[in-house]
Amino acid sequence: MNVPTAPPPFRNVRLSDLSDIVADCEALAAGECTMLGNWSLPQTIRHLAQGIDCTYDGFGFQANWFLRTFLGRVMLWRVLISGMPRGIKLPSTATRLLPISDPDLAAALEHLRQSVRRLENEAPTQPHPMFGRLSHDEARRLMLRHAEHHLSYAVPV
Repeated sequence: MNVPTAPPPFRNVRLSDLSDIVADCEALAAGECTMLGNWSLPQTIRHLAQGIDCTYDGFGFQANWFLRTFLGRVMLWRVLISGMPRGIKLPSTATRLLPISDPDLAAALEHLRQSVRRLENEAPTQPHPMFGRLSHDEARRLMLRHAEHHLSYAVPV
């Protein structure tokens, strides 16, 4: 018999500036938090930094032509307005974004600080695998929504 259960108590996270990503991660790192997903806090922080890095270094994979051509921009605007949906699975070819075994928290935070600093000052140079070329503003907003999504899985104790 299936017994309905309540969804996990995801944290409501809304970020308005790239510096908010770093501040939220630093606050989470300074205390205790429960991770609702499969990744640790250092893995999540490193993933956010890598997501930014890929906008300069390349992602190493792309969505199929149909998705990129016909759905990419529509989906981008949905994400920028409504946030990222839960349950997106990264392809196995997304090795640059997949979590590594638990990285060092201090190193992950420093990596994030450097990546955010770069995104604050430089426009992205590489196309997104689903959304294509992004303006500097679109890239910033997408990274805010990306961080909100992942940081909602970190609930301070």
